[in-house]
Amino acid sequence: MDFLTSVFGFVLAIGILVTVHEFGHFWVARTLGVKVLKFSVGFGRSLWSWRGRRDDTEYAVAMIPLGGYVRMLDESEGEVDATERHRAFNRKPLWVRTAVVVAGPAFNFLFAIVAYWAIFMIGVDGVRPVVGDVVEDSVAHQAGLRSGDTVVSIDGRRTQTWGEHRLYLMDRLLDGESVVYEARRENGERIIAEIALDGDVSDALSPAGIERIMGMSPRLPQLEAVVGDVVGGSPAQVAGLRDGDRIVSIDGEAVSTWRELVEVVMPNAEQPLSFGIERDGERLEVRITPAATEVDGRQVGRIGISPGGASPASDYLASVELGPLQSLGRAVENTWLMSELTLKMLYRM
Repeated sequence: MDFLTSVFGFVLAIGILVTVHEFGHFWVARTLGVKVLKFSVGFGRSLWSWRGRRDDTEYAVAMIPLGGYVRMLDESEGEVDATERHRAFNRKPLWVRTAVVVAGPAFNFLFAIVAYWAIFMIGVDGVRPVVGDVVEDSVAHQAGLRSGDTVVSIDGRRTQTWGEHRLYLMDRLLDGESVVYEARRENGERIIAEIALDGDVSDALSPAGIERIMGMSPRLPQLEAVVGDVVGGSPAQVAGLRDGDRIVSIDGEAVSTWRELVEVVMPNAEQPLSFGIERDGERLEVRITPAATEVDGRQVGRIGISPGGASPASDYLASVELGPLQSLGRAVENTWLMSELTLKMLYRM
């Protein structure tokens, strides 16, 4: 189903972009006096077609949705009646022909601006710009950023969510430039941290790649140490663990998050551990011996459970909503940056 959903999404996106692109050619051609014979979204055999009132233009949706075309009256493609030669594409001045050709990509560019504008007007949800983990001796760590810091701005750009300026950071990475983070400590202290974006440019294509270069990641909702599912025949099932059990301690050490649970279980393969469990308001103690599993050439412990609880996501999320003019400015900027990034990556390839 995931594959089919991806294919459907891809085809839908291509279909929208092709329609906008071809409509650009179509609208400018008609506006400048060129007769349009056919407007097709897709290639190959027509699945659905009809005739318009104006110029008897044929509109069609074709079988292969990976492109489209606008066919105009043109003497290079066949005989043209003398009464309509003034409407043939090849008879038009150079500036008209140029405008018709450029209209397709220009409409795609404008469509991107309109789409971004609508998104920013509606509002974009994202992770709060709070630093989670910072890798020791990473560029972020060396610049002075620490876990718990809230990012206020990046190069003077106000920051409301972690990924709000991701395109800008990708662009800086491709250029090998530094960026200046302004952050606020949990005690209210403000710091300035200059981070050098110097790494493998292939990492510019993914958010995780940029975070890996910087050596820091956002603070995300923590999974609670609550059992979701228990694998049949696993050490956890043999010991009697059930869905909904909350693990509160291991060998007497308090445990509250799934990460803390994993950090204790993984290095203790085939070593019996005492688990403190809360179930229906009661406190229980069970002994579980993690099974040894080979991962990347080393033995790690696993007890056969998956997480079933998380802290409230609302504590970690924020929404960016901009006014009409701000949204338009950000839309133009994002469209420009995306276009620039595409050309830069193509050049590097």
